[in-house]
Amino acid sequence: MARLTHQRHRAFTLMELLVVIAIIAVLIGLLLCAVQKVRESAARAQSSNNLHQIALACHLCQDQYGVLPPGYGYFPGGPEDPTYFGGSAGLGNLFYHLLPLLEQGNLYQKTAGRGNGRAPWTGRLYLPYGPRYPGIVTYPIKIYQNPSDPSMSASGTIQGSMTVVDGWGACGYAFNAQVFCQVDAQGSFEDWSAAPRIAQTFVDGTSNTILLTEKFAVCGQADSLYSGANAWAEAPDESVTPVFSVSRFPSVGEPPGAIPSTGAETHFQMQPIPYASNRCQYWVPQSARAGGILACMADGSVLNVAAGIHPATWWAACTPAGGEVLGADW
Repeated sequence: MARLTHQRHRAFTLMELLVVIAIIAVLIGLLLCAVQKVRESAARAQSSNNLHQIALACHLCQDQYGVLPPGYGYFPGGPEDPTYFGGSAGLGNLFYHLLPLLEQGNLYQKTAGRGNGRAPWTGRLYLPYGPRYPGIVTYPIKIYQNPSDPSMSASGTIQGSMTVVDGWGACGYAFNAQVFCQVDAQGSFEDWSAAPRIAQTFVDGTSNTILLTEKFAVCGQADSLYSGANAWAEAPDESVTPVFSVSRFPSVGEPPGAIPSTGAETHFQMQPIPYASNRCQYWVPQSARAGGILACMADGSVLNVAAGIHPATWWAACTPAGGEVLGADW
């Protein structure tokens, strides 16, 4: 009669199990790191595309009207109100005026109201706040949302800034006041309304002048003197308007240790985290990436500007007619 034999299987020791678990943990860590890098790369590519599309809208505007929109003012036909004599115009900032050129014409038309003239010469006036407040200012607009911005809410609106624009559509980008506003020879702010033209007002060259860059939607200590936000429809209040290189605030040394908003000592911030703290300075641009900030030039190209660029070089790229030569670190 055959006898049944049982083979004893060797069990894993505790040490072997720990080694296997450690190897799995390392592999998971590597996988998560790779996934994070892919996500960051995708967000950067999307942000670059957004900036490029906004720049293309500026060029379409130039082709259609022979002039770019102002930082804030009547367009087309500014700086005076053209509706008074029966014309039509929008009154708002750059991002508002670009809506019809970014496939948002229907949204723009919702803001139409009676002009300011006497009948029958009233014309039509388009306001982001009208004809019924708050108008379209609370609408989130996808192309104005930066997927790399850690302060961008899931709803695409300003949340938690405790500024007057909480609940309004958020913007993850900003326009260059040196291009779209009136400034003096030193770059100091004079007026929100200007008439920039490609290529007449870009004496330094369109490939050497920044048109747009990234900027956090929420920046600064909430409910403090230095709290700020970036609402795509707001102007002309630099603390909540999507703008940079505007000299109205802060002045040199205020607050202590602040980056100047204009001049050869200005710069941008790299990863000012937490963004809702005094580490974040809303009057300059911000990047969530350690490697640099995306800047869209007036020729439509989008560049990654390295974190270590000299402030004077950054300022030279901000001024369209300053006569500066971009440094070797550009």
